Amino acid sequence: MPTILAIAALFLLATDALNLELSVLPGLSAKNLLIYMIATMVAFRMVVSRQSIMAAGRMQGAFLVLILYATVTWLVAVLVADYPRYDVMESAIRLKAGLIDHFIFFLVFLFGVRDSKDAVKVIKWLLLGALFANVLTILDAMGYVNIGFKIREDGRTTGAIGESNQYAAFIVMMLPATIAAAIGSRGMMRVFWLGASLVSGFALAMTASRGGFVGLAVGIGDAAAHADIPAV
Repeated sequence: MPTILAIAALFLLATDALNLELSVLPGLSAKNLLIYMIATMVAFRMVVSRQSIMAAGRMQGAFLVLILYATVTWLVAVLVADYPRYDVMESAIRLKAGLIDHFIFFLVFLFGVRDSKDAVKVIKWLLLGALFANVLTILDAMGYVNIGFKIREDGRTTGAIGESNQYAAFIVMMLPATIAAAIGSRGMMRVFWLGASLVSGFALAMTASRGGFVGLAVGIGDAAAHADIPAV
């Protein structure tokens, strides 16, 4: 299961970086189908092993409350308010994509990973996906490829996320783990992860996000205090 999750994580990040929608039907894409299949496998395994569903109960509860609230407001808009230009189907698709699908993604990775080794494996594949996005961002900004990433008028890149500060937050979220992977590796793998850290730092500099640099300082301090990555 961790191998499937790791490959799925890389696939999802890579398709987002390449701006590939892979739409099958309205509100349904190949990425959704992949996660639904993995979710079914995880659910089947949980039933067979009688695994508890109460992990991260407060987080699950917050998700469910938000989904319930959004569903009720959607029903009120459809059945009570009856707005003349309200697109019922489009709103339902946005509710599904913005909340329900994200909740399923969360559950898949919450219950699909069962120990620290599984978690490290999935995280490293996530880091590979982030590295892929950062490399594409740099190459696109330098004109070597044309992925369609936006460059603001002030020269700041928006990257694979589409907004400079949000892209900086994405990099900052991944960079401490990349540095931790370098510290926990040996030989050529250490060189690789150090190179990945430099690439991520360069992409962060291209965003020129002050909030990103503050987040980087806090993230590195926290990672240094808590990182425990086994050598590979």
